[in-house]
Amino acid sequence: MFYILRRRGLGLSSTKAIKELSQHDITVVRNDALPTFKDNDVILRWGCTSIAPTPPLTITLNKSAAISIANSKSFFRNVLQENAPEIVPKTWFNYLSASITYPCILRPGTHAQGKHLYYCKNYVDLTNAITKVNHYYISKYIPKVAEYRVCFIQGLVAWVANKIPKDPQAIAWNVAQGGKFENVSWKKWPIDVIETAYKAYKLSGLYLGGVDVMVDKDGRSYVLEINSAPSHTSP
Repeated sequence: MFYILRRRGLGLSSTKAIKELSQHDITVVRNDALPTFKDNDVILRWGCTSIAPTPPLTITLNKSAAISIANSKSFFRNVLQENAPEIVPKTWFNYLSASITYPCILRPGTHAQGKHLYYCKNYVDLTNAITKVNHYYISKYIPKVAEYRVCFIQGLVAWVANKIPKDPQAIAWNVAQGGKFENVSWKKWPIDVIETAYKAYKLSGLYLGGVDVMVDKDGRSYVLEINSAPSHTSP
């Protein structure tokens, strides 16, 4: 049996769509209503890191450790900056750093749905924003002209979606903030974006992951984050 394991409140619509559209037998289960897994069952973790007792021969895809790394946005940004600094906006982890350039973006270490994003024009803005978060990271502000989500499964590109924001002038382009995904035909896939996203995907250790990549006016692409439970609202 193939199971998709999700946590309560996460991924219901996406996992339901996968189940309905798949040609295979898939069961979606919540981490607070676990079945009794058997040998040779396959479990795909959908952003879920909770303990799921399994027999020795059960196969688990998307390991808890990799999901934890991806879910900590600040930690994974540090991984990217240490290993592939050319694919991420310059990032700082100490607001007292003398090298911070303005404007900049402050975000808490964990975040979702485009929430808790602080645009700081100067040091005063930054110190005021710091009081609203605990663990954080500071990112160089780069105006974007496009943003994509590239979903990888088992090292291969499964789909590419263009993010269509409700307000193109907004800093966070997020479906939860009124935007939407628009599927990109494979003949029109932005290869430079995919190559940038792939570097981040490989560093994450995920089996399945959706990499968010922005593009600036000069056509350069930057990784923003990777999602271990990537939603997609386009057919």
